[in-house]
Amino acid sequence: NLNTLSLHDALPICFPVTIARAVHDTLPTRFESLYEYLKWVRENNKWSREALAMGLYALGVPKPKEGLFLETDVYDWKLMDEVSIIAYYCGRKDISKRLSEQLISENKMPESQRERIVSNFRSL
Repeated sequence: NLNTLSLHDALPICFPVTIARAVHDTLPTRFESLYEYLKWVRENNKWSREALAMGLYALGVPKPKEGLFLETDVYDWKLMDEVSIIAYYCGRKDISKRLSEQLISENKMPESQRERIVSNFRSL
């Protein structure tokens, strides 16, 4: 978890992104590290077009059919949710709306998250 590694808010943004990229470069068929970085971006209000580009890239990485410690919820809905939020705060409401629509139509999120996601979509 990148928040554990971040130590405090004063760390430069290059530290978490460097870790996320290094982990992804080691195993490019997996994007959990990129998801963790994007989650860190949201939690620390570090919105950027670079983070959005990374998220859009990660959405293009196919879900592995199997793998040790595979976090299926990240592939099923969590990454798409984070990217939709980042897109919104980067001024790309069109991307946010498209991803939110997809999240709602695929309905893979837990019921506890559905109301928030639908509410976000309605506010676009």
